[in-house]
Formats: sequence, structure tokens, C-alpha cells
Amino acid sequence: MSSVKPLVYAVIRFLREQSQMDAYTSDEQESLEVAIQCLETVFKISPEDTHLAVSQTLTEMFTNSVCKNDILPLSNSVPEDVGKADQLKDEGNNHMKEENYTAAVDCYTQAIELDPNNAVYYCN
Repeated sequence: MSSVKPLVYAVIRFLREQSQMDAYTSDEQESLEVAIQCLETVFKISPEDTHLAVSQTLTEMFTNSVCKNDILPLSNSVPEDVGKADQLKDEGNNHMKEENYTAAVDCYTQAIELDPNNAVYYCN
């Protein structure tokens, strides 16, 4: 899992920057903080782990990747897969409530594999 830590650190850094913006309500900012705490807990990362920082921000990485590839690839998910993916997302949400983060990530990952076009699954 250590190879993904720099990516997760970049996501956390992005979320922290977003939470400091005035564009969000206090409830939305609190949700961002919860997301940050969950990621820090699951991946055992803290703000002091600056050695995980990469030279580009997450936004820069995404922009460079999209520009390089022109467009994001879309899949042809069948309706059955879309329905199953949504069920997996709901299961993942239930696991999150139970603080069973590994199982939640597993469900979200399976949902993404079935329907990679649904941005909600990536956010979860």
C-alpha cells in the first residue's frame, strides 16, 4: 500500500485546500474534514508526512493527464452492471458507517470496475 501513499497524500492536500475555500458551507467543509480524517486513518498518513508530497498538485496531475490523453476513456457499462455498482456503493457506505474502511474501499473499487463513468464512486 505504500506505493499509493503519495497519491493519497496529494488527495488529502487537495481536500485541505478545498476546505479552506469560502465556496463551501460549514456542513460541506465538515464533510471535507471527515473525508480527510478517513483517508488519514485508512492509509496511516498525517500532515507531518511531507516526504510523501509530490512536485505537482493533484489538479495539475489531472489536467496534465486529461490534456495528454485528450479525453477520459468511457466504458460501455450495461444497465445490470450500473445497478450492481450502485448496490456496491451503498454497501460501501454502510461499511464506512461501521468504520470498516477496508471493506468500504473494496466495495467502492468493485463499483468503479463495473461503472467507471460514475464520479460518485471515485469520491467515495
